[in-house]
Amino acid sequence: SDKSFQYWGYAKKSLIYLLDSFKFIIPQNNKTYNFFKKLGYQDIQFFGNIKHDADILAVNNNKLEKLKESILDKNVILAVSTHDGEEEIIFSLFNRLKIEIADLILIIAPRHPERAQSISNMALKKGFLKKHIKFLSKNEEVSAETEFIIYDKIGELGELYTLADSVILGGAFKKFGGHNPFEPAKFSIPVFTGPNFYNFEDDYKNLFKAGGAINFTEDNFIKLFKDKKSLIDMGKKAERCVNKFGGASEDIFNIIQDIK
Repeated sequence: SDKSFQYWGYAKKSLIYLLDSFKFIIPQNNKTYNFFKKLGYQDIQFFGNIKHDADILAVNNNKLEKLKESILDKNVILAVSTHDGEEEIIFSLFNRLKIEIADLILIIAPRHPERAQSISNMALKKGFLKKHIKFLSKNEEVSAETEFIIYDKIGELGELYTLADSVILGGAFKKFGGHNPFEPAKFSIPVFTGPNFYNFEDDYKNLFKAGGAINFTEDNFIKLFKDKKSLIDMGKKAERCVNKFGGASEDIFNIIQDIK
């Protein structure tokens, strides 16, 4: 981290002594690689992030069709992997956008599903009616009146990414370091993020450069949300960007294989 790099700068010899315990060090991003080099460690090589080699998330077609039927062709605001303190930002956006778009539905998939009830309580304070809030875990029937679905289950994001035109990815609106933006980008959808994505800095920089991700503000989200053509174009750019990366796992495996 930035802080530990600064601290170790005062104790380089001690750091090198510790790191010499390792045969080889392989960082996950350029920033960490450069930190090690600046501190004087040489037995290091950067191949890329092994997360880029992960398969696209699985999609259960039966669940996808059921989700499509329940949403009734409404416009979807999707927020994924949100943390405590981030949902308020999404509620503010929804309340502003629903003034202009009547057939609007909000889906939030929190990073920690056990927060579902507290998120529901917060939604009530922000103007949602209890009868308009549904929990996925309870298999509650979604009606035309439903405005908010809390996706409080693990392992079903593939269906959401297939359905949505974009995603607001949590973890970066507060200081949690962000979450992997390549995961939704593989579904050809653009990613909106907060400013604190330091755990995925390289990935976001590449997506920003490609035009497949953007720093979230209510104004730019609303502008793009109403411009489906631009969203589709951004999504294609996001997918093209992530398809350029990969192969780190095999390179790292070869390094491990050669260690005697």
